[in-house]
Amino acid sequence: MKHFLLFFLLSAGITLPAQNVTYTYDAAGNRTQRVITLSSKSQPSQSLNAATPLEDLVAERKIKIYPNPTKGMLAVEVDNLEGDVKGEFSIHNAAGSLIKKQKAVSGKATFDLTSQPTGVYFLRIQLGDEVNTWKIIKE
Repeated sequence: MKHFLLFFLLSAGITLPAQNVTYTYDAAGNRTQRVITLSSKSQPSQSLNAATPLEDLVAERKIKIYPNPTKGMLAVEVDNLEGDVKGEFSIHNAAGSLIKKQKAVSGKATFDLTSQPTGVYFLRIQLGDEVNTWKIIKE
């Protein structure tokens, strides 16, 4: 049965989007950064609503980032963001320069990268004391 299912998936030409997670550690062995990259096989979307979001947990809150890769508009959503949690979203270019920054007030943010050149950007999300970084590709 397993062989039949594998054969069916391979013969149907279905491609599943791949996700690559890279971790960075300091000299003491503590994880200092996590970068999640979706492969280019995932379907890019111009519309924010049509995209399948990348979902992860930061500070025990669900994070949704979509679309990645993007043509310009990038949406970030944080579920259950209470008023006492301080947070911010920021986009940096590959050189590390700050492009845009927003406070995480409502738990939702939209970044317009249409005026930025194509390339790799980094979305940094800070919620309380926890900071995570995602690799964003602008087409």
